[in-house]
Amino acid sequence: ADHALRAIACDPTYARAHYRLGRILTTLERPGDARLALLRAAELDPVLAAPYYWLARLTKDPGEQDLLRRQGLTILKRTGPRGIL
Repeated sequence: ADHALRAIACDPTYARAHYRLGRILTTLERPGDARLALLRAAELDPVLAAPYYWLARLTKDPGEQDLLRRQGLTILKRTGPRGIL
């Protein structure tokens, strides 16, 4: 987590650092913080599909899971491999 936090401190607009932080926080079972980091990653770089996958895994609402997965797939169809980290 320290590496991702340092990267964000150096460049708060670095979407991949927010994504990595979200993944780490997911592993540490901090879903609220993970969700915020993943949402920020998706906001900063709209061609990244990976945050939507992890956001879908964090939510318990089946409707929201479906919506997030569809958003990720839409991005992948539009961007191809660039949307995968």
